[in-house]
Amino acid sequence: MNIDNTFIFITLLVGIGAIQSALENLLLFIKLPNIANYPLNQGILKSKLANGFRYFYNSPGVWILLILRLLLGFLVLLQCYYKEVHFIPILFLLIIDQIAFPRWKFFPVSESPLQRVLLIGIMFHSLFPTEQVSIIILTAISLFLCLAYFASGYKKSESKSWRNGARMINFAEESSFPFKGKHEFWKYFGFLVILFECSFFLGLAFKQLAIVFMIIGFLFHAFLYVRYNYSFFFWTFIACYPAVYFVSVQINELIVTVFFT
Repeated sequence: MNIDNTFIFITLLVGIGAIQSALENLLLFIKLPNIANYPLNQGILKSKLANGFRYFYNSPGVWILLILRLLLGFLVLLQCYYKEVHFIPILFLLIIDQIAFPRWKFFPVSESPLQRVLLIGIMFHSLFPTEQVSIIILTAISLFLCLAYFASGYKKSESKSWRNGARMINFAEESSFPFKGKHEFWKYFGFLVILFECSFFLGLAFKQLAIVFMIIGFLFHAFLYVRYNYSFFFWTFIACYPAVYFVSVQINELIVTVFFT
């Protein structure tokens, strides 16, 4: 997979995520209109800049932003189809996410720092489509993903409920799984989650290991997607995987060249 195809794949996944999260929020607001209609109080909007965009935090402005995000998502998919990704739709997606953050931060489909990295990376690739710049961007995306995983795993490792398995045992008891009641299984499973997150960065050095980690990560995020409706995080994290694969191939080829030729 070359550089251009890698960015097309990343952009495609980002566009799908934008469409789905916008649709989910629209359906939620239609079903429970009070969520979108209640005005945010002054305490939430602490800066003058934030107050300047107050119209977009409340109804009907927040509805307008959601519709715009939905339309931009479809426009991004259309650009991916024609393999011509321009920075303007990506820039507006980034701006919309930042403007609407004071309201969307209360929901699981709120913006993520990792998504900002993806959007900024796509924009820079569109503006400066050179090989050197593109490789730097893909490397940065991969490192941010590894850092996000490692930080999550490290935080879990410091938690007593994760170390003794209580967190995973409680999670299993609340769900209908075949291994419900198998406390030893869930204790070790929790350890494997921490191990996966803390060692994900090793996939950058080994292409085969990267594939294994990405398959595990896909299943992990897909499970959270289905079980807890964390669709936004699913698309955001999965959108980073093409960058991880590309970087792992480059590093793997470098290692072979330096040490085995």
